[in-house]
Parts: sequence; C-alpha cells; structure tokens
Amino acid sequence: MQPQKIKILRIIARMNIGGPAVQISTLMQELPPGEFQQLLLYGHCEANEIDYLESNEIRVPSIRLKNLGRSISFIQDFLALVGIWRSIRRFRPDILHTHTFKAGFLGRLTTLPLRNRPVIMHTFHGHLLRGYFGAIKTRLVIYTERFLASFTDVLIAVGERVKQELLAQRIGSPAKYFVIRPGFDFVLNQSLNRSQLGIPKDEFVCCWVGRLTDIKKPNRILEIAKELDSNGIKNVTFLIVGDGELRRNVEKEAVSNALPVKFLGWRSNSIDYIAISDILISTSENEGTPIALIEAQQLGKPIIATNVGSVSEVMIPNESGYLLDYDAHEFSKRILLLKESQNIYEKFSSKAEEFAKTQFSAATFVSNYKQLYKQSLNL
Repeated sequence: MQPQKIKILRIIARMNIGGPAVQISTLMQELPPGEFQQLLLYGHCEANEIDYLESNEIRVPSIRLKNLGRSISFIQDFLALVGIWRSIRRFRPDILHTHTFKAGFLGRLTTLPLRNRPVIMHTFHGHLLRGYFGAIKTRLVIYTERFLASFTDVLIAVGERVKQELLAQRIGSPAKYFVIRPGFDFVLNQSLNRSQLGIPKDEFVCCWVGRLTDIKKPNRILEIAKELDSNGIKNVTFLIVGDGELRRNVEKEAVSNALPVKFLGWRSNSIDYIAISDILISTSENEGTPIALIEAQQLGKPIIATNVGSVSEVMIPNESGYLLDYDAHEFSKRILLLKESQNIYEKFSSKAEEFAKTQFSAATFVSNYKQLYKQSLNL
C-alpha cells in the first residue's frame, strides 16, 4: 500500500513580492509530492503591489479567496473566514499552516469550532510589535497573538531574535517555538545590465529593495544621498526597487533635490537589480530575516543594514557587511569605505557569498520543514 500523504493547508493574506511569498512558493514547489499534498489559500494584493506567483508564472495548487487581503474590513474578513472554513472542511488537512498576522488570525480562528482540529502551525516572518502602530494598537496585537498562540500547536520564527522578542511579550511558550531560517535558490536574468538603466559602468551602485512604507524608512536613502553630496562624493547611484504609499512623496523630494536616486517600482525578479549593483542597503525600523539581504550576499554583494529584528542573524557584522544603528553620516561613511577600498570590498564580498550560500540553501530550508511537519504528526 502507498503511504498516506500529509495534507497541508497553507494560508496567507496575499502573495505579494517579498520574503513570505518566496518561502511559501519554495515549500509548495520543493516538498516531495509523493509525501505531501498541499493547498495554498491566499488573497489579493494591494494596488501598489505585484503578485509573486503571477509575475514569476509559478503554478502551485491554490485557491484565491476574493475577500481575503491585507486591509481590515469586517464584512470582507467575515466572508474570507467563511471561505477558509469551507476549504478546511473540503480539504481536511492534517496540518493547517498560517503565515503572517492577518491570515494567522483568520485561519486559526476558523479552527475553534472544529471537533477534529488539524495540527495548527503559524510562522512569524517578522512581527508587528514595533514600528507599525501606536501604543494602543500594538497592545491589541500583543493580546491577540497571545490568545492565538494559546491554541496553536507549533510556532515558527524566522530568526532567534524574532522568537525572543515574541516570548518577551509572553506570546506562546518556549516549548512551542522552532526557529527555521529562510532558504532559496534563484535564477538570474543575465541580459540585464547597467546601460539599460542609464548607469555608467564605473558608477558605485547602492540597491534598496522593499515596500515604500513607513516601517521600511525609504526616506533615509535620501538622507544618505544628501550626506554623500554634502561631502562632495560623486559617482554613487541609488536604485530603489519597490513601491508603496510613500513612493510619490519620496520620489518628489529626490527629484526636487536632484539626488542620484532611480525609482524602479516593483520588478518580478528584484535579484537581477541586486546583481548589477555593488552593495545592498536596508534602512528598516523593523524586520524579520530580509530575503533581499540574503540574496545580495549569495551574489557576493556586501550589505549595510540597520540593526533590527533578525538582520544580525543573516549576516556577519564587519565581515560580510556593516550592521548599524541608523545614522545617515555612518551609512555614508561605510558606503565610501566600500567604494574607495577595493581590498575591503573584495574581502566582504567573498565572506558574504561563502556565508549566505552555506547557511541559506533551499535544500536545508525545505528539509527542516519536512522534518518539523512529520515530527508534529509523530511520524
């Protein structure tokens, strides 16, 4: 007899370009189909976002719930809840695995009235405990996560620091937590080059990837560019790959100050733009384990990043890049150092590639999840 497949129902509010979408699609594609039967429930992206599955033409077993999305709406969220409940009844999963806050709330809440509940897992790809909301809303998020964690069987954090920050707020118990760092493979578009963007070959290019939203602090790129300009540093260009509600204002300021910043919007494969850059910069106020930082290092690109979330776990400070408390002057100093010292740049580049390729492979990532899924079912 053929062994019975493990049925996993995976839920996320939207598959917009970013770390969670990359990790989920990797699991959907790479877990052995002979051992696992998977179904993905997901919703729609915002107007200024791009769907990762569509843009990369990825085909996985999935259902798009038209009422599910990032924004909060009592009526739409209730209808999404009904859609999730129906999918659970039809698919009858052994494991219900939710990703990110919105889907984690709706997906786990749906299981409360079920008599025979599946094993419930939730992955924290980061958290909303800092930088997203004011004090009252943040406290509400904490209480909600505590409640949900009380009947969640397995809690997964993408980094040790993310786990410790959640535990510090008494969200779940240590025994429920597992740390699984992201891992992935990628394919480069070798035809993309700097000349297509009007960038000279000898320019030093700094890339920034992410949503142009307050928590990511894209305005800091302008502050760094101004700092370099005030010190007479030329031949440095910044690429901003992404979009969001702050783009119009940030782009307008960049143009009015004649800053060397190019806004590219969302691209289906941001890795191509990292590949033609010299370094990657992260200016966020809060992060989980940023995929772009790992991708950059796998390509041998040094990184300069703010010391937030689990960023310190995806790099080697002062060896593969610089980990800093944000200060435009300090960021500009490190950019200049990497730009002017070929010896330092090459040392950082070599260490970054070695570290990232060893620690963040897709094979290890998928193997860790495969083991956890079987362990949770006592197989």
